[in-house]
Amino acid sequence: MSTESARGSAWSTAAVIVGIVAAGTVVAGLSNEPQSDAISIPGCDEVIQPEEMERINFAIVGGGDASWLSEPEMKALSDALVQSVPEDVVVEPDPSWPPFAFESTTGGEEVTAIGKVSVDGRAGQLAVRVLHSDDGPGPCFAGTVDERRTDDDGIVLDISDRRVIAYVPDGSKIDVSSDVLTRDQMITVATDPGLRVGDS
Repeated sequence: MSTESARGSAWSTAAVIVGIVAAGTVVAGLSNEPQSDAISIPGCDEVIQPEEMERINFAIVGGGDASWLSEPEMKALSDALVQSVPEDVVVEPDPSWPPFAFESTTGGEEVTAIGKVSVDGRAGQLAVRVLHSDDGPGPCFAGTVDERRTDDDGIVLDISDRRVIAYVPDGSKIDVSSDVLTRDQMITVATDPGLRVGDS
């Protein structure tokens, strides 16, 4: 398999994992039938119910070329991501692509990295999306968040079985998804200071 082919395959897989960030979340919400009883989520003051998602218009706005991060900063992010992986998670080598190399996606407003990992002999992938945003966490969406937690550093964590999003007070938003990592393992990655790109 050529390098370009392998990279294309990796990014296709990454799109499946991270795709819930955009259209996947909407599709998941629209597939649920309206419920008579409101769904509550621990830690969430406001919850968007499945039937309300049908009335929400979503837009994805791109732009820029990741000029907010230099190449050395992107390399530092990749190094920090590798270091943030818990000791019981094995980063698997990939001859076609450096492990967890960040690249600009969705118009340059964010950077995404994907790598192969294994936990207790189970192989899978870890995808991490990093961006800077002045927007806070906002309401929770029923069916996409199981729990919202705020740690002692003021970091807000939206937690589900396969995804953790960290909203850091400095404006960093770190979105971690994996098919093999536990919630605690994803939280460890999402809260690592080396992955923050906000105002110091």
